[in-house]
Amino acid sequence: MDIRTNMTIPVNRNGVHVGDLTFDPSNTAFARKFYEMQAAFRASKDRYIEDARKIPKEDGLAFVALQERICKDVYHEIDGLFGDGTSAMVFGDAMSVDAIVQFLDAVADCVSAERAKKTAKYTRAKDKVLRQ
Repeated sequence: MDIRTNMTIPVNRNGVHVGDLTFDPSNTAFARKFYEMQAAFRASKDRYIEDARKIPKEDGLAFVALQERICKDVYHEIDGLFGDGTSAMVFGDAMSVDAIVQFLDAVADCVSAERAKKTAKYTRAKDKVLRQ
């Protein structure tokens, strides 16, 4: 018996293949943790915005430090969900909030598509029963 539950997504950074991201989007435990991570990221956004407002406009270095803190916080969450070293593989040395958003959106699309595929067979079965 060979049961396959994982999805593997090639990860390219700036056009260069840097590794593969493997996870099971149909696993409800994974999906729950992923959506919780996204929610935590969104919830933290208000705190980060408040921190940014406290920084004087002329203090560019403080803004950079805040961005780095945001990235480190999210990278920690990503590594906790996908495994140690995932953020280093995906982002390299980059500390980019934009790259994080790209990553989260791409994974969310995969999770949503896979979950829709899984539930579609049950929805179609229900529709068949209702039409009879």
